[in-house]
Parts: sequence; C-alpha cells; structure tokens
Amino acid sequence: MKNERGSIAVLAFVTVMFILIILATLFYSMVEKSKAQVIEMEKLSNIYDGDMGEVYRERQNVKGIFATLYGDGSLVFSSTNKTLEGKGTYTQYGDISNITITTTAQIPWYANKESITSVDFTNTITPTTTAMWFSGCSNLTTITNMNYLDTSKVTSMTSMFEGCTSLASCDVSSLNTTNVTNMSSMFSGCTALTTLDLSSFNTSKVITMQNLFNNCSNLTTIYASSSWTTTGITTSESLFTNCTKLVGGNGTVYSAEKISLEYAKVDLADVPGYFTSK
Repeated sequence: MKNERGSIAVLAFVTVMFILIILATLFYSMVEKSKAQVIEMEKLSNIYDGDMGEVYRERQNVKGIFATLYGDGSLVFSSTNKTLEGKGTYTQYGDISNITITTTAQIPWYANKESITSVDFTNTITPTTTAMWFSGCSNLTTITNMNYLDTSKVTSMTSMFEGCTSLASCDVSSLNTTNVTNMSSMFSGCTALTTLDLSSFNTSKVITMQNLFNNCSNLTTIYASSSWTTTGITTSESLFTNCTKLVGGNGTVYSAEKISLEYAKVDLADVPGYFTSK
C-alpha cells in the first residue's frame, strides 16, 4: 500500500511540475511576443517615452532627426529622442526628418527662437533641408559638433542662419553643399560675424543666392576656393548689401555700387572680388 501511495505521489509531483513548465513556457512566449510588438509599434510611431528598460533601449536604434530644447537654452539635435541627463527641463519637438519647410511657421522651435543660446549635434543626422533652421535665433552664440550634420542630401539652405545677430563665429567647413540649389539669405543679418570660411563649399548646383551676405556689417573676410562657382546662378540680387568692412584677398574694398554676383569670387590683381583664396 505504501509503495502504491508513493507512486501516486511521485506521479502527481511530476504532473504538477510538467504543468508548471508548460505554463512558464507559455508565459515567456507571451512576454517575448508582447515585447516584440511594443518594439514594432515604437518603430512605426517614432515615439520614445524615456528609459524604461530593455524594450525602450532597443527602440533607440530607430533612426530619425529629433530636436530638443532644454531650459538652459541649448537646442540639441540627435538621431534618437532620448534626452540628455542633467540638462533639466526640456521641450521635445519629435521626429522632424519628414517636415517640409517653406516658411518659418513650419520650424517647430521657431516660437522659442529667442530662448536658444546654443546648438549642439550629438550624433550624425542626415536632413534633406536645413532651410530656416536657425532663422531669427538672435541670442544664439555657439554651435558645436556641426560635423555631425550630414548635409549631403540637403537642397535648400535658405535663411539657415538669417538674423543670428549674436553669432560671432560659425564653422561651416563641414557642410556638404554638393546638392544645394538655394542659398538665399543664408547668412543675412549675421551682424556679429567677422570671418566666414566657405572654402569647402561646392556651389555647382546653386541657382539662387540673393541676399546671401546681406547686412553682415562686421564681416571682413570670406574664404573661398575653386569649388565656388557662379555659373548656374540665376538669382543673386543684393549679395553683399551693407558688408561695409569686407575686403578681398588682394585688397579690393567694399563699395555700395559693387554688391552683385560679379564680386562673388576670389580677389585677384586683374579680377576684383570680395573673397580670399584658401
């Protein structure tokens, strides 16, 4: 009788364990499936709610162009919208990679433009336009890591820095302008700029560049190279309006009567211009 009872107990134990294993397997499968569904939904919606475990950490691999304005005045661009630690309060503008920009009203942070004092790029982003990105940011003084801004697909840089009256230095040497067709008013109103190095700019596809340096009243030197060409330009009015301190590399000084496309070239002894060779 004891042996029979013992056999029944063992059988019952084995049965219970078998059931528990099956239930655990089913539960694990459901968790993994739910996790996969969450990740997929996150990828489709481009929404990230903060660091909430492995699921959300995987979400960071989804690429886009995200802009975040922090309380300290820094506008930060990143390929993910995970916020930076220790930066305090912030406003997120979501994924801007597919935004069409034809007016400043379409710039998500434009209403807060005067609060922006610095811009930083934390990793590589590849927009198709940078038109009006920093237009009217009158208190912007610093732009860092611009080498992370891949502009190889950008076609319009119109008014990109227009009205950045506090920007005394702007390193644009890493910008790829190979496919840019519109540079109108790109630096217009940058009254604090003294030097611009455009020696890396390829303007072979540019059609429009009117007001490019308009009212850059403290600009003294513009560096350029052979990659700067004006052969395709159709619109170029008021290119150098009020650039009263500008001097070409060979000594050609600014004249209010000489503000046209004709002077957008390297200054040589027999060919006057406002650029300096580099």
